[in-house]
Amino acid sequence: MKLIFILIFSIFIISSCRKDSFKSSVSNDEIDTIIISSDSIKINPFDTNPLSAQVNYSTSKPSSTKIIIKGKNGKNSDIIYQFSNNGITHSIPIVGLYPNFENTVEIFSLDNLGRINAKSTIKIKTQSLPDYLTQNIKVDVAISNEMEPGMTLIGDLSKMNSRPQVPYIVDNYGEIRWVLDFTNHIDLNNLFFTNISKLKNGNFYFADESSSKIYEVGILGNIINTWDFKGYTFHHEVLEKPDGNFLVLVSKDGARTVEDIILEIDRKDGKIIKIWDLKESLDEFRSSLPHGLGEEDWLHSNAILYDQRDNTIIVSGRHQGVIKLTYANKVKWILSPHRGWGKNKNGVDLSKYLLTPLNIKGERIEDVNVLDGELNHPDFEWNWYQHSPVFTPIGHLLIFDNGNTRNFEFTRDNPYSRAVEYRIDDSEMTVQQVWSYGKERGKETFSTIVSSTSFLPQKSHILFCPGFQVPTEDGSGGKVIEIDYLTKKIVFQLSITNSNGWGFFRAERMNIYPESKK
Repeated sequence: MKLIFILIFSIFIISSCRKDSFKSSVSNDEIDTIIISSDSIKINPFDTNPLSAQVNYSTSKPSSTKIIIKGKNGKNSDIIYQFSNNGITHSIPIVGLYPNFENTVEIFSLDNLGRINAKSTIKIKTQSLPDYLTQNIKVDVAISNEMEPGMTLIGDLSKMNSRPQVPYIVDNYGEIRWVLDFTNHIDLNNLFFTNISKLKNGNFYFADESSSKIYEVGILGNIINTWDFKGYTFHHEVLEKPDGNFLVLVSKDGARTVEDIILEIDRKDGKIIKIWDLKESLDEFRSSLPHGLGEEDWLHSNAILYDQRDNTIIVSGRHQGVIKLTYANKVKWILSPHRGWGKNKNGVDLSKYLLTPLNIKGERIEDVNVLDGELNHPDFEWNWYQHSPVFTPIGHLLIFDNGNTRNFEFTRDNPYSRAVEYRIDDSEMTVQQVWSYGKERGKETFSTIVSSTSFLPQKSHILFCPGFQVPTEDGSGGKVIEIDYLTKKIVFQLSITNSNGWGFFRAERMNIYPESKK
């Protein structure tokens, strides 16, 4: 009896798997052919993404679409996506094509049960990328089965001294699979951005210093929406809040100082609804971290983070530290060496907001030289010229600690940058270092400016991305390194070499399509 039950249960499982599988239970004789003419395939439809195409076709019955863009390097390099479209006329965006290649794309029409009722295989021949997009990209390490899924979006800076800047997405084999190139665009041919990322709706977004506008862009490279903030000049970062509004780092036009204003832009009507002037909350005359850029660039804010737990913002000021501010522009805490903090222009003593470091046992570190930043503690080091603060899933703060002028030294025999994780207790005003990576790599991952780090949620890995004049096998540029959080094993490393030494502002792992399904 037990054996019969096992057999019946096994048959049920096998039947269920067949019913839910992509190929379904429909026989090949019942599958129609989707007719797609060459005129129905438009390569680079908006003249901004040469590795994209728009494919139009019709079906006799209402259906949805699933595609497979065949990769050069086996199934792990395929791009598979199922669209939510449902009808008899279809216009499908194809992204992730290879340059100068006859790409194979399989297109499947699915009924409401997910079964294939029609299919087609098309070829899409792309052109070579322009010389300025021919990056020297090498994969040093790639352990596919251990890596976070997705590809890597590169906020490229190889055109730092020319325009427009051109971000791209590279796969885990070092192949460029997506490009955003506005060279021929009437408004954005002088594009200068620093960060580019994805909105919650799956579209890309960035802000442009030349026009001081925020742009929402589709995966094909089409501009969907813009938001203006006249009277201010963009720099470094725009961030989408959970409510859809934007936080933008700007300089006020005509002001004597730069990079010290934050705006909130209403997503719906484009109005400026909040202004943080950081000269009001901080001390613009604090000069404990010398930088050689003059008094006008006293803060150099380079990143913004929103904390929805208490409706606050966290600002990375390269020349001051990391500061948490309320919506009323009041300081909540300061993560920075303690040297030189006095009063702001309103007479508020900023030293009382300095976080006190803890050792590994959770005890307060009282060594004045460590607090001041002159010396490191075995369990704790401050952040120096940091970038890219982000939250981990448990609410810790993860930062790219560039390490420039670490312990107030401009030059060091053994410089290093780190991805560092801090546990901050707002009520106790303490900070504890709980994880770091990079010190052990020394000069080979040291980046004095730019760079990023992020938490990869599916694998609980860290993406550590030094982006400027990082030594590579062929010169210098940037590296994208995926690290197992628990073991610190490198499961992926990508090296990008550029003639100017600029790799990227940030790098981010993501799916090329929104909410990619397989």
